Amino acid sequence: MSFRSRLERLKEFLSPHALVLTYHQVGRRSPDPLNVSLPGETFAAQMEELRRAWNPTPLDALVEGLAQGSLPRRSVAVTFDDGYAAVLSNALPILEQSRIPATVFVSTGCLAGNREFWWDELQRIVWESKTEPAEWKSPPAEVRMRFFPGMPREDAFGILHYAMRCLPPAEIDAAVERIRKEARCRSADPRGDVRPLTAKECVQLAAHPLIAVGAHTVRHAWLAALTEQAQKAELSDSRAALEKLLGRPVRSFSYPYGSRESETPVSVRLARAGGFDYACANVKAAMHGGSDRFWIPRVTPGEAGGAEFTKRLEEHLASARTPRTPQGYAGAERKIRADVRLEADWDRLGLLPGRASQWLAYRWRNLTAPRVRRKKMRIPVLTALWARVRLGAGLAPLSVVSGNERGTPVHRYYIDRFFEEFRSDVRGRVLEFQNDQYATRFGGKNIQRLDILHKEGSGHSKRATIIADLTQPNNVPSEYYDCIICTRVLHIVRDLPAILSEMRRILKPGGVLLAAVPMTDMIEPWWHELWRFTPEGFGALVGSAFGSENASIRAYGNSLIAAAAMRGLTAEEFTRREMDARDERFAIEVCVRAVKKQ
Repeated sequence: MSFRSRLERLKEFLSPHALVLTYHQVGRRSPDPLNVSLPGETFAAQMEELRRAWNPTPLDALVEGLAQGSLPRRSVAVTFDDGYAAVLSNALPILEQSRIPATVFVSTGCLAGNREFWWDELQRIVWESKTEPAEWKSPPAEVRMRFFPGMPREDAFGILHYAMRCLPPAEIDAAVERIRKEARCRSADPRGDVRPLTAKECVQLAAHPLIAVGAHTVRHAWLAALTEQAQKAELSDSRAALEKLLGRPVRSFSYPYGSRESETPVSVRLARAGGFDYACANVKAAMHGGSDRFWIPRVTPGEAGGAEFTKRLEEHLASARTPRTPQGYAGAERKIRADVRLEADWDRLGLLPGRASQWLAYRWRNLTAPRVRRKKMRIPVLTALWARVRLGAGLAPLSVVSGNERGTPVHRYYIDRFFEEFRSDVRGRVLEFQNDQYATRFGGKNIQRLDILHKEGSGHSKRATIIADLTQPNNVPSEYYDCIICTRVLHIVRDLPAILSEMRRILKPGGVLLAAVPMTDMIEPWWHELWRFTPEGFGALVGSAFGSENASIRAYGNSLIAAAAMRGLTAEEFTRREMDARDERFAIEVCVRAVKKQ
């Protein structure tokens, strides 16, 4: 690494960090449960906590201040996406009372005020439909197969929304109208605060001294589904329309949906070339002086208030890391390392004042640059020594995402060991939850058919083939699968006997369930985790569905690695001997192989 590169990395490390928060609707009053906004009283409590314990900053000033290294600590910017009328009627009075600035990103194609956003319109159609969703013929076959008679309306809406959001805007409008006809619902006036801002209200909002307005495309399109020309039109037309309406330059942009799947490298390049100063994504991370101005991370605060709200923000700030960018993007923020071996980071070894142990921990990462092979000095003894130092230094965890931003979480190491042992069971027809990371790696050519199951509202993969809740009536066929892979799912399921019974039902005689659950690990509250499992308890639970004689339990971990998992250290920071030592009293991951017998 050149001296200039080292200086740049040192500058990035020493630069201040800040958070950008994102909201949508505030204080909605509606009896229907499908699209509930943040309650006004919760938003008010959060804004009061920001005013008391943080440094609220306009987004423009935050971006410039971070680049110059001149921002005060604990700076936070507030943003709103989409441009709901609720921002003007409900959120603005609260912002005025707390004297907090905000940026509102507006989809200009909805400013006519004569209709709702398509997802709100679809929600009302599904909720007020005079016919059952199972009777509708207009949705594609892969969507219709997930409907069943008596299905809860919120589940039907979730399936349709998940399938339709990736379509071009014109196709979405046509699909909504087809569903409206089948549901026998009439068009209705937009509902109160659910509706978008009108052009007049947008001008009124932009005139307020606390509010800045930015672009959010014309039709809130899933940009990854559009051609480059169509993406360019969405960005440039929205900016031009806003500038004409407001009579001032528009500097900021927010990607619709804002994930690595909904945007492409082309989207980021067009935003950079489209006359904007910066662009916001929706990936959870803190922002720092070296962050890419056209992939600014933002945090959704949830419904916590008071001290709990501050605690969550501090966790995001403490785990500040470079957010992953859209696939193939090679801009300034491309810091992802393919080599997971740990190396000494000499730029940080001299930074001992203050919170030395945490500085060293957060910046202890491999240095292999993407696409470039470089020789690096590896110091395993020093690596092991500093792992022990970080294990016992300070009260705050070294990571709030199990070390994902720095290496391999220890529980993933143990799940890999489990699947290595039972690799031969991953064959035939295979069902995996959320994605195909284990089925593809360990089954390979032995798989005849692979299905990916999501409970609607979870997961980000667009490859799901089945949307179903296995704790409820569903249309997944009985005795169909040779193998079910269920890793890190059962600890967030409320009705465990029901889902285990359903998995047994859909397995063929002789089929195998391979499941992994946590025993010792930090809680990630955004997943709403409910349970932890001891080896004996998990064996009894699975045995009640499959028979105790048909279940083989594996418990991985020991007291050293259990402490490391709670602190946020990674597998690369320990020797294989330390990782492979087993003591069930301090298990980290509990795994089971259960066979369905007649």
